[in-house]
Amino acid sequence: MKVKRILHVTDSMNKGGIETFIMNVYRNINREYIQFDFLISVSEKCDYEDEILELGGMIYRTVPKTKGIFNYIQKTNNILKEMPNYEVAHIHVSSLISALGWLLTNVKNIPTKMYHSHNTESGRDFTGILRKGGQIVLKQNSTHLLACSIAAGEWLYGNKNFKKDKAVVINNGIDTAKFCYDKKVRKDMRESLDLDNKFVIGHIGRFNKQKNHDFIIEIFKEIYNQDKNAILILVGKGDLESIIHDKVKEYKLQEAVLFLGLREDISPLLNSMDIFLLPSFHEGLPVVGIEAQATGIKSFMSDKVTTEVDLTGSVDFISLDDPAEFWARKILSYKDYNRVNTRQFIIENGFDIKEVTSKLSSLYTNGEG
Repeated sequence: MKVKRILHVTDSMNKGGIETFIMNVYRNINREYIQFDFLISVSEKCDYEDEILELGGMIYRTVPKTKGIFNYIQKTNNILKEMPNYEVAHIHVSSLISALGWLLTNVKNIPTKMYHSHNTESGRDFTGILRKGGQIVLKQNSTHLLACSIAAGEWLYGNKNFKKDKAVVINNGIDTAKFCYDKKVRKDMRESLDLDNKFVIGHIGRFNKQKNHDFIIEIFKEIYNQDKNAILILVGKGDLESIIHDKVKEYKLQEAVLFLGLREDISPLLNSMDIFLLPSFHEGLPVVGIEAQATGIKSFMSDKVTTEVDLTGSVDFISLDDPAEFWARKILSYKDYNRVNTRQFIIENGFDIKEVTSKLSSLYTNGEG
C-alpha cells in the first residue's frame, strides 16, 4: 500500500503547544501508511527537527511572515511548485495571518484542506479586524474545519460555521501512560532540584506575551511574602525571558525562582510541583493543562482559558482583573490536598493520544473522524 503523506503547515516545529500536539500524533500514527511532512516559516533549526527526520518526515522552509506577507506568499509558492503532489494539507492556525495556507494550497491545488484552530484570540489590531472576512474565506476554501476546543473553533470560524457538519473538535491528546502521578518520580525529581520541604509552584510555556509571565512573578512575589519556603519553577524559553529575569532580580527573588529552560522531562517536573499556574491572556486548549491534570496537580488558570480544559475538576479559573494578592491567597489555600492518579479521567474524556490519533487517521484516509 502506498504511504499517504500529509503536509502540515505551521510556523515552526519548536517546543510549544501546537508543535507538541503534532508530534504526539506523529509518534503514534502508523507510519507504514501515513507520513508527515512540514512546511515551516523559520530559518533556524527547530527543536523537533531531528526527530522528524528520524521518523521519516521532510521539512520545507519558507521565509517568516514578518519578512512581509507578499514575500512570504511568493517564496512559499515557489516551494510548493517544487514539492511532490499532496492529497491532504493540515494547516495549523494560531492567528488569522497563519490562515494564509488557504491561498497557498489553492495555488498547489491540494484537494483536501484541513484548517485547525489552536487559539481564541489573535489580537485587537488589524488582524483582529480582518477575522470576520477570514471566516468567510476559510469556509469557502476548506474541506474540514478542525479546532482544539469549541471556543477555538467558534473564534476562528464563527459560531454558525463551526456548528456545521464538517466542523470537528480534535482533542489535544497526550500519552496518558507517560503523564500520571507517581510518588517515586516526584520524590526523585524534588531531590534532584533540591526541593525537599518546599511549596513548589510551576509554569511551563514560552516566554511570550500570551503566557503572562509578568503577572506570574507578581503572584509569586505575594506568595513568597507569606511563605519563604515557596519556590517558582519556570520551564521554557522565549523572547521575553531576559525581561522576566530582570523582574525577578528587581524583586530579589533570585534564590526562589528557577529558570529551567527547555526540558524533555515534563512529566517528572509536573510531578515535582504542588501547584500549576497558567494565567494566560488567551488559549485554545492548552496541552500542558491536560498534562498537568494527568499528574493530579491542582491548577490555577485565568478565566481567559476555556473551561473545556477542566477534565478532572482540579482547575480553578480566576479573573485576570483580580489582583495578584487574590491569586496568591487562593493558591496558598491549597498547600495541602490529596493528590491522586487521574489518568482514567483523561482517557474517559477522550484525551488519550491513541484515540485522538485514530480519529485523525480516519480523517486523513477517509475524510471522516
